[in-house]
Amino acid sequence: MEEKTEVIGEIKSGNIRITVNQFGKSMLLDIRKYFKTEDGQSAPTKKGISLSKEQFLEILEILNQKKDDISKLL
Repeated sequence: MEEKTEVIGEIKSGNIRITVNQFGKSMLLDIRKYFKTEDGQSAPTKKGISLSKEQFLEILEILNQKKDDISKLL
């Protein structure tokens, strides 16, 4: 089975990349910190989270409902 990875976006200031990856038969949203290797390539760290579609939709709903509260706290 061919592995699929699609970059959704990047947050340059924190070296964070958002991708959709195939893991076995599942597609996961991956939000992960990256670092530069000695030869200048980007490589993922262990710092991050992988979410199923259901988990992503639940987090998105919570963030949308609480975005004003979160903004006040940050």
